[in-house]
Amino acid sequence: MSSGFVVSSSAYDTVSFSQNVKCGYSGASSNPSASFLSAVKDNFSSLYDKICTSEYCQVIANGRVVASIDNQGIVTCSSSVYSAIADKLPDIDDDNTGPNMAETRARIIADFYGGKVNRSSGAISQDLFDELYKELNKKI
Repeated sequence: MSSGFVVSSSAYDTVSFSQNVKCGYSGASSNPSASFLSAVKDNFSSLYDKICTSEYCQVIANGRVVASIDNQGIVTCSSSVYSAIADKLPDIDDDNTGPNMAETRARIIADFYGGKVNRSSGAISQDLFDELYKELNKKI
């Protein structure tokens, strides 16, 4: 299976993101507690997940949603749509992910089906995605 797809709620491949975060702690101690750092990491990871996995767009063709794509570029579609487009879309990897990938994949799917791309309210910029990804991958 090509990476970056969710097909009819079955198993799928996704990009794996490290769960390491650098903390900008400025408390009285120069050595913050492990529980504090863990809480910061968990909160940032939750924020990252909420923002980066939010819907970037929907591809609409013939009055129906044929695919939705999140800010990482992960496509959610039916198995019939997957069968038709999987080999036409670029793969996602650690160096090729985010809103730019979402936009590229959406345009390819829309062109294939003669549809249009409707950007969602949760869409973010590639710059914001890259900054969040970079922060998430820093070591504590």
